[in-house]
Parts: sequence; structure tokens; C-alpha cells
Amino acid sequence: MKRERLLICVLLVSALPLSAQEGRGPSGLSGRFYTTVGHSYADNFYLAMAVMTDYQPNETLKLTAGLETFRSNGYAATTGWQCRLPMCGGRFFVYNRYLYRLFARWNTNEFSSHVALGFEDGHWRATLGLANRFMSPFRPYDQTGSTDYVFEPFNLMYEVQVRFGLDRGGRWQMVLRMADFDDFVTDRAYQPLFSVAAGREAGPLEVYGRMVCYPTGMFSLSANYYQLFFNIGVKKQW
Repeated sequence: MKRERLLICVLLVSALPLSAQEGRGPSGLSGRFYTTVGHSYADNFYLAMAVMTDYQPNETLKLTAGLETFRSNGYAATTGWQCRLPMCGGRFFVYNRYLYRLFARWNTNEFSSHVALGFEDGHWRATLGLANRFMSPFRPYDQTGSTDYVFEPFNLMYEVQVRFGLDRGGRWQMVLRMADFDDFVTDRAYQPLFSVAAGREAGPLEVYGRMVCYPTGMFSLSANYYQLFFNIGVKKQW
């Protein structure tokens, strides 16, 4: 189970450096593709890929959908929306998303939903909310048809993110982030992800890379080991 959880968490956070900058672009459709590679104490080598699409019909509403796949026969899918309103020189937002993850190798699937409030401007972003999560096998464990499940009705969700430019023109951007959720992950408050990312506009594309530190523990289990993961991606705005 550890391998699948780590793959999902790293892949998730890889999209956020671009999310922090999306307010600068016009309304419309954007797409992101990113891949993750890493080596950990628990999982050795792993590889994952994901695609995310964002559609903004106006400056207030944004719709998001995404799919990721990873080694060991697993995938995740997410959809959600965000409503943003100008306030105090920045944007106040309401965020809602739904997530499904399948770990076929370990006969486990997970459903979660997430509702949060937040505020962002050109340099920082803060989010606070609640999530619930339901985990169960997608097929019976034995011939008796018995199943075990875990239901977590309330999990605290939080995010603190800081962004700043590395040059005068603002073409190079760096993002520092701490959170316990991302595009394809809903986790507990005591298992935050720490990440640093850098991106640069390259013509019609935006290219970025990210380094992430995350606990070894799987499915809300704590562990003393932390690993580093690396991912790269591109974004295209239409």
C-alpha cells in the first residue's frame, strides 16, 4: 500500500505551482500534464503520470477535472469547482472537490469530498476546510462476501502557500507550500506535504519542476521515514 499512496501524494502536489499562478491568465481552458519519479526507503523506484484540465467561463467560477495513473495497477480521478470573489486586494474563494482512488494491487478503493474556504493574492494563499473519506475493498476478501471499511466523517484540511518571483520580469517563479491535501490526495492534519517548486514561461507553455517531502506512512498511518520526490510538468492556456 505504501507505494501507491506515495505515488498519489507526489503526483497531486505537482500541479499546485501552476495553480498558484492561474489567476494571472485570462478566462478559458487550460491543460496540465506532469510526471513523477522517485525512490524511497519503502518503495524503491516508482513512476506516475497525470493530466488536469481547468475551465474558467468567467473570472468567478472555475471547473476542474483530472486523471492520474501510476505503477502497481492503480489510478485516481477528481472533479471539483471553485468560486472566487475579489476582496481586500486579493480573492476570497470557496472550494469543493470530489476524489476517487483505486489501489487494485491491494484491493482498496477510496472516496472523499472536500469543502474549504480560503484567500489568495499575488504572493500567498491560505486554505482551511473539512473533508470526509470512505475506504473499502472493491471486491470481497473471501468467499463469505465479508468486507471491511473505514469511514472518517471529519478531517481538518489546510494549506499555506507562498509564491515569489526570481527575476524582474516575473518569468521565473518559486512556490513554497505546506498542506495535507492536493489534486489527488485527501489526508490527515498530522501528515503534511512540504514542497518547493520553480517554473518559467517558455513561449506558449509554462514549464515547472518540483521537489516534495512526504512521510512514508500509508492510509493515515504515521512513520518516522521521510522521502524526497521529483516531478516535472507543462501547462498550456487556450
